[in-house]
Amino acid sequence: VQITCADAATFALMESGEVWFWGQSWLRHLLPDTDEPTRITELSDVVSVVCTPPGYFHGRGHRPGIGCAAVTRSGGLYTWGFSHAGHLLHSERDTLQPRRLQPWAWQQGDAGASRVLHAAMGLDYMAFCVEREVPQERTPEGALSAPKKTTAVYSVGTFCATAMRPHELTEWPELADIGFRQLVGGGFHCCALTTRGDLYTWGHMSGQDGSNGNLLGHGHEEASQRRRGNTMPPARIELDALGPVAEVACSSYSTIAVTIDGRVFTWGDNDGCALGHDTLPCHSPKWLESLRWHRVAHGAAAYTNGAVATDEGRVFVWGGNCWEGGIAEGRDDDGPTEVKWGGVPGCYRCSSVALAHCHGFLIFRKDP
Repeated sequence: VQITCADAATFALMESGEVWFWGQSWLRHLLPDTDEPTRITELSDVVSVVCTPPGYFHGRGHRPGIGCAAVTRSGGLYTWGFSHAGHLLHSERDTLQPRRLQPWAWQQGDAGASRVLHAAMGLDYMAFCVEREVPQERTPEGALSAPKKTTAVYSVGTFCATAMRPHELTEWPELADIGFRQLVGGGFHCCALTTRGDLYTWGHMSGQDGSNGNLLGHGHEEASQRRRGNTMPPARIELDALGPVAEVACSSYSTIAVTIDGRVFTWGDNDGCALGHDTLPCHSPKWLESLRWHRVAHGAAAYTNGAVATDEGRVFVWGGNCWEGGIAEGRDDDGPTEVKWGGVPGCYRCSSVALAHCHGFLIFRKDP
């Protein structure tokens, strides 16, 4: 099972490729909430589901819905929900149920077949990675050239509605022909993790409410010559102490990176101790030294809350001390503290964590 959380709703992706949903509707002004897990019948053979990340966006209010996307095993991309900036690539703002996007939306000229590999969703943007077949050509001897595939990453919408107009579907040449393991969306920035463990970020540095740390993790001063309008194009985070990254997770204004050797780094806005350390401002990845004796496997973030699970199945949470609180609020410690409970058999270990505003999930697997 893979769990994806919105503010007050949950998607569960089963090994069979079925997607189930419960909680607050993705279009609250048009569709009723769902009290019990209900299968989304329009989706099958799905390999990933993403939605607008849980988090505070301010304007001091909440949107009437969220944007959602699903990628199928065959490379199809389905989108639905609330599309304030047209980023779901349908003609209408409100898409009631999942609808498949046709490849012509990103197909180029006489390019060969294409399939979507990954997708990410922000507050008002969507990003996705496409693999394309290059048409075979005949050599001077009349033989067909060897088959070849290329990859491209696109985004559409706006990374910050108060600072920039929505952009049309845009291909980012900085990310061309790179193998990616993850695309992850924060509210106003996007992260792309390569199969080699390199981490690229792009989007808006501060978001519409003005983060007190650089959301992109590139330090206090961004190279102004890279800026395209108010959007910073993709760039690799270059920090020797970080090393290869295994997993990345985002909230609206913060990012968690788990390295292959089990360390945890965070950066972005640190209101409410959202980053698990006391660095303020935090413009680049900062190691959570308080977890140095643990090998962390997974992480999650929501609002000003963060959580990680170690490879031994222990779970630590932090933050929740500002704005709208959340699942980690009410503790006596500003840094990570361990979550303890007594209802799980000792032969099970926590394998992943998912967070929303006031609810979360721990996924357990039985030891072999």
